[in-house]
Amino acid sequence: MVSGAPLIQRLMSTFLVELEEHVRAIERDVLALERGEGIPAQIYTSLFRSAHSLKGAARVVGLDGIETVCHRFEEIVQALRDGRRTPDAGVFQLLLAVADALSASGRLLGEQRENPSQPLLPLLPRLAAALDVPETATANEIREEPTQLATMAMPSAKPQDATLRVAAGKLDALLAQDGELLVARRRAASHSQVVEHLLRRARNAQREGRAESGLREIVRELQGLTGEMMEDARALDQAAEKLSEEIRQVRMLPFSQACEGLDRVVRDLTAGGDKSVSLIISGGEIGIDRSILEGLRDPLVHLVRNAVDHGIESRDVRKAAGKHATGHVLVSASLSGPQVIVKVRDDGRGIDTGAVNAQAVKRGIAASKVAGHEHDVIFEPGFTTQTSVSRISGRGVGLDVVKSQIEEMRGAISVVNEPGRGVEFTIVLPLTLTSIRGLLIGCSGQIFALDSTMVRGLRRVPRENVRFAEGRSVLVGEGDPLPLAPLSDLLGLPPAPQRDALMQVVLLGTAAAEVAIAVDLLYDEDDLTVRNLGHRFGRLPNISGGTILPDGRVALILHAGDLVEATLEGKSISRVAPAKPAVALRKRLIIAEDSMTTRTLIKAILENAGYEVDAAADGAQAWRLVEQKGADLVVADVEMPEMDGFELTRTIRSSLHYGDVPVILLTALETDRDKARGLSAGANAYLLKSAFDQRELLAAIREMV
Repeated sequence: MVSGAPLIQRLMSTFLVELEEHVRAIERDVLALERGEGIPAQIYTSLFRSAHSLKGAARVVGLDGIETVCHRFEEIVQALRDGRRTPDAGVFQLLLAVADALSASGRLLGEQRENPSQPLLPLLPRLAAALDVPETATANEIREEPTQLATMAMPSAKPQDATLRVAAGKLDALLAQDGELLVARRRAASHSQVVEHLLRRARNAQREGRAESGLREIVRELQGLTGEMMEDARALDQAAEKLSEEIRQVRMLPFSQACEGLDRVVRDLTAGGDKSVSLIISGGEIGIDRSILEGLRDPLVHLVRNAVDHGIESRDVRKAAGKHATGHVLVSASLSGPQVIVKVRDDGRGIDTGAVNAQAVKRGIAASKVAGHEHDVIFEPGFTTQTSVSRISGRGVGLDVVKSQIEEMRGAISVVNEPGRGVEFTIVLPLTLTSIRGLLIGCSGQIFALDSTMVRGLRRVPRENVRFAEGRSVLVGEGDPLPLAPLSDLLGLPPAPQRDALMQVVLLGTAAAEVAIAVDLLYDEDDLTVRNLGHRFGRLPNISGGTILPDGRVALILHAGDLVEATLEGKSISRVAPAKPAVALRKRLIIAEDSMTTRTLIKAILENAGYEVDAAADGAQAWRLVEQKGADLVVADVEMPEMDGFELTRTIRSSLHYGDVPVILLTALETDRDKARGLSAGANAYLLKSAFDQRELLAAIREMV
């Protein structure tokens, strides 16, 4: 039997999902009433149903504040439906305020904050006035503290699994594919039994002195078995592929869900002002991976707010320019192979190129960087052409955030400007973040992967086709000259010897530009499962994740957008070569890191710098390596199983033979207390993963060994 608290916590998790859905439905219906869209009677019924359902759900988990406000909301909607209350601007604003307060209470509940009903309290007098009831009649209906049941229902401090509603048809399809896999598994199990039987027969034949005749019989049976196993392998591959596709479809949600709330944003920004703006959503039915969709919400809000604030002119200005008094903002989605293309376009004034250039000069941005790329400058951190701060646009925070959020999803953003006619932002994103079709490439003895959707072509070109223009390398002979950079330069790796007259080149392209990247080897293309490097390492330049190859090796997945930008700007990571004596002596380093991907990355960096490196999955294993082989230096994570970095450092310091071995702690713990704890344990350096820089790590190692 399920105990009370876990059941109630699951009910609360479900309630928070339901709350969000009902709030969005309420906003949608109120805005439709305000704009005069649809049939009022049907909208009132929908509003009443949303409030009534939410009221019942709140009662189940003991949230009397939400229950009371929803009850008052029902009464107002009933009064509007019966004609006892006029649907004017004041009541629309009140209903939207209720939606905002309910959403705020939900956030407080999710964050385990005290007094989750607090956002609802200021609404009581307004609700009473709207219903013509005495304020004292509602003043005591909301407790400032949650009931005992609601307290039990508070989500645990541990991260909870996200709730996802799945259509019954999709679950049926998954079960069907699971059945096919079960059949394939049972056939594979029966084949293993046949193999065991054949092995027993071979041993018996050998013991009985008829090995030759027995072997011929076994070979015949093995040939038949091999055919069956090949057929079963094909069936298993097909079933697994279908199952993978069905799972992907389960995660797919309509693009329209990423646009929920945008109409409310436009409405609030234009209310009572001199602008009239119409929001149009296109391609709302297109399916997008849930993680992509969630990541799109904030960028879309930023872009729509900017379109209303910076782009769309006032009614009078638009009329004087021969435009319709109402401006239009179009948010659209479309599919292009394994990518989704999202556009945000307005028909406003466009970007003032002169103002952009002037602001770039004022901020000290090099003219060479601005020339020909004026529109890209608007993505610089804090860049704005506004001379004053408005309540909408804030203090220049927005487009740089949009760019970073899009790039975190392995995407790219570009802008096209038409002065006097508007601006169009284009976002290119993968359909899913969990897997990619990847091109495997080799560079400096390592293997990397590139998202195939960003690869425009592969070439083997003569090295004499490389020219130099304006201080940078370009590739000629393939149409227009393309900016060229060796991948080893972009990643800070030592170049491989040039043994071939032909150079391997990958053509990479984003919505903004195309470049050529020189690599050492081209391997193959394959379906890859993407693994996140984790929050402890933060956002590494040129790297978007990692994957484990079939042979067990780890390959880092390169961020195509970063590589294109670095090539265009002539950026490269300077290689820090160790001094010759260090290379000759081959200083021995030990890495202690529980993350396989992170461990592989650091090991590759140190080996490329000329060190001999052993890696351990935890502190205890690292200490055994120190005892067995000795070490010139230890690089250790702090948070590890068995023995953490602090304990490993103390163990080394207490050792008679290895007490002087330098220790560098590389960690995500950033507080002063954690730093003091690390240094007091005897660490020689304490480097933060959130600000990881391989040059800083190598410099610290050189100082100590």
